[in-house]
Amino acid sequence: MPKGSMSVDASTGAEVPPDRRAGRGMAVIRPTRLLMWRGPGAREASAVVPRAVGVIESIGEGVERCWRGRRVAMPLCAPCAGCASCCGGIPDHCLSPRRLDVVSEGARAAEAVHAPVSALAVLPAQVDDDAGVFAWDVARVVHAAARLHLEGKPYVTVLGDNALGLLAAQVMSARNASVRCLGRRARFYSLCEKWGVKHRHLDEVGRRQDQDVVVECSGEATSLATATALVRVLGKIALLRAWSPEDATSASGAIEAIIRRELAVIGVSGGRLADGVAALAGGGVETASLVTRRFRGADVRQAIRAALDDEHLAVLVDLA
Repeated sequence: MPKGSMSVDASTGAEVPPDRRAGRGMAVIRPTRLLMWRGPGAREASAVVPRAVGVIESIGEGVERCWRGRRVAMPLCAPCAGCASCCGGIPDHCLSPRRLDVVSEGARAAEAVHAPVSALAVLPAQVDDDAGVFAWDVARVVHAAARLHLEGKPYVTVLGDNALGLLAAQVMSARNASVRCLGRRARFYSLCEKWGVKHRHLDEVGRRQDQDVVVECSGEATSLATATALVRVLGKIALLRAWSPEDATSASGAIEAIIRRELAVIGVSGGRLADGVAALAGGGVETASLVTRRFRGADVRQAIRAALDDEHLAVLVDLA
């Protein structure tokens, strides 16, 4: 077929440009909402990784027609489907993931995103786009909670008053009433009041090494050292965000504590997107309070700047 020619959608008869066609097992999604917040530590635009939801506009061979028109949540990266991890049933740990470019280097929202249908999660009617964009991060928190076996643990601490920490506080408090959230910004960690989650300023709590589980979401330079000062002997630390130590001494001190007190450190990088959607649909996770700024689609660059500002938890961009 000559370059620039049009194909025809077999189900509708409509012509489809080549760059809007889906390959086998693939879908073309029109993004409708973006979620942005800053990665730990970094302050450059590349640290803002958008999450997205959208509507499936076209599908490729091997995909049931019922997928067309569905609202879906998208992962940050699409699995390759061919590596050892994908073939072994753990696509969340794909060895060759492809990042879904929902925002271009020129800070423009993509008109269409290609992704395998197997990596998407359908949003039910009770989960609107504003909540759906949180599905990937909620899925990570749900996955972390399952790995930590929180039920029955008397002392559980979530470190971080950012959007991820506040999502973790909500999800984990539903499994264990003793969960508390520690942060440095009262205007944010005090949101826990409406969810019935205990909360305090980080500097107001002792470092008595008495916590059964510490869930680190802050990404602060001192986060691992703080976690080791809080957790008990043989306790668990879950790392949901990357951290860069302030100096070699603090890092070596934290690692020494991990070895000496036989702490279990668990990295959490993924989760099933469908589990995140299910948690949102169940009504146990409130996301509206986490959104501190909204933009229209033409203002993606401004949205990125806002997401880099510590005055904001989460920024939404409405593309619909």
